[in-house]
Amino acid sequence: MDQSVTSIMSSTTLFDPVTRHQSNTSNPSGSLPVWKSYLYNLQMQAPKPAPIICRTSQPRRPRQYGLEFHGLLSRTDADQLMATSTDGSYLVRESLNPPDSYTLAIKFNGEVKYYKLYFDFPTSTHYVGEKHFDTLNDLVHDGLISFYLESKASDYIALMACDSQCYTNESPYGQYKAQLLHRAQTQTSISNRYKAQLLHRAQTQTSISNRDSSSLTNNEMNQSIINSQITNADQTGFNYRQSLTSNSAMIERHSSSRISPTKTVNNNTSNNSNRKLASANPLFFDRILLMQAEKAHNFKIHSFKGPHWCDYCANFLWGLVQQGVKCADCGFEAHKRCSEKVPQDCVPHMKYLKSIFGVDLTTLIKATTPASSVASLTPVVLEKCVNEIESRPHALDTEGIYRIAGFSDTVEEIKLAFERDCDHVDLSQERYPDIHAITCVLKLYLRQLPIPLISFDVQTQLLELRPSSICVTTIRSIIRRLPPAHFHTLKYLCEHLLKVSQHSMHNQMTMENLAIVFGPTIMRSENPDPMIGLKNSKSIQRLLEILIEQGHDIFTS
Repeated sequence: MDQSVTSIMSSTTLFDPVTRHQSNTSNPSGSLPVWKSYLYNLQMQAPKPAPIICRTSQPRRPRQYGLEFHGLLSRTDADQLMATSTDGSYLVRESLNPPDSYTLAIKFNGEVKYYKLYFDFPTSTHYVGEKHFDTLNDLVHDGLISFYLESKASDYIALMACDSQCYTNESPYGQYKAQLLHRAQTQTSISNRYKAQLLHRAQTQTSISNRDSSSLTNNEMNQSIINSQITNADQTGFNYRQSLTSNSAMIERHSSSRISPTKTVNNNTSNNSNRKLASANPLFFDRILLMQAEKAHNFKIHSFKGPHWCDYCANFLWGLVQQGVKCADCGFEAHKRCSEKVPQDCVPHMKYLKSIFGVDLTTLIKATTPASSVASLTPVVLEKCVNEIESRPHALDTEGIYRIAGFSDTVEEIKLAFERDCDHVDLSQERYPDIHAITCVLKLYLRQLPIPLISFDVQTQLLELRPSSICVTTIRSIIRRLPPAHFHTLKYLCEHLLKVSQHSMHNQMTMENLAIVFGPTIMRSENPDPMIGLKNSKSIQRLLEILIEQGHDIFTS
């Protein structure tokens, strides 16, 4: 590698990757990653566009062009006209091959370059390639920036997205991931030690109490004390869920093979604390698994306003429009080439999600888990609807619950309420007396999931089972292949449907009837042919009945 390129790539300015503000720290091991200004400086040095004004009247001038249009002009005449002009000068000429076409001439590095020029009338934008520009001047400026960077930094650009550069501990991406992992481990270790002290204190109190009284009531009361103290610890700032989900929860899986993160002190103590916490809260490790579950970034071409840097290679995103891509779920920004190398470590954030309904289940739960006050791994729509149905007096006894539809206007109103503020939706009986509207919202949410609750791959495996091989053990092994968010949501739903079926004497909704209602939603076929769904309907119904009836054995290890 060229020594000058190496020295440039190693010269960096420290920035905070979250706030994108310059940092005063100079300690590489204790600082968050660095942003590189080399390409930014080159963009600032690139030639500026300078139109060559046509001094003669042009009656055939198209309305989308200004005085830079020179009418019918041969290539030789254009070369002569631009011979004495500076780099960055440009003009537009009419071409006869084919008729009514136009050519853009740009001078760079003493050479005139020619491009077919197009105009999109519906959007009123100019383009010569994939990028569209509001003004011709911006198009030329963007082209000059690209020319200049290619002439000055082609080797640098070729190396900036190299895996060996971006995954090492010394790279900005590696430093960023390692630093976030270290921060998460430190916060989790502090939280675990604090909670372990509370557990030890509460267990000591339990032991003393048991010497005086061996009654079951006292044991239950003291266990309640333990749980409440752990809950209070979470609410007073030592919340491991927040530390695991602040952009660092996803990195351990992808960093372990390439990055050597800082080891946490007293690993044995931390592990013991984790075991105690797991016994007190069975979802402890499930939450970690959920946040570590792979999720691909949802990259979209994006035009950034103002200077922006790539979150993968830490280099400047050059150009004026469509400089790179941005993840629509977590906000990760990168060059298009870099985005192809980014691991599947997306940690979504609610501010990037435009909706609650119709969003991938894993994406939604990862985005809402850090802010959720409910200690579960299920979507908030499902939680709130189920809680209202189960807590409302005699709601479970309502005849035809989940079979009878609610008023469509009321269903849409509740849906919009969730979209506006999912954490503070009022589903009380005073506001929505019709329980069928709430059950319809629950079904609507499940129906609009892009990937059904029982994902397509797991569906295929379940439907391939022979009738003689359908048993709890086999179904359990297949169901556990679901993504964590899907697994826990399915478990939660089946527990609820079991409660509904236990009131079938009043509501007429047996397990069979519930399976008929929910089967097409939970196990939606990826084949649009309705005959395929009809063919599998009996198998789906039977499988769902087993999930409801034997859920305790299927979902419990």
